[in-house]
Amino acid sequence: MVALKAALALLFISAASAIPTSAQWPKYDTNGQLLDLALDKRAPGMR
Repeated sequence: MVALKAALALLFISAASAIPTSAQWPKYDTNGQLLDLALDKRAPGMR
């Protein structure tokens, strides 16, 4: 019984760690354009 609980706990932890976070998804502005924050910082006049 203890081994079953340990196996289920490990399975739950591995499944929860496989869920992607929101930081991995690209950011879009209101027009659907991909935001490039590095470009905005280097050349704020080019939009």
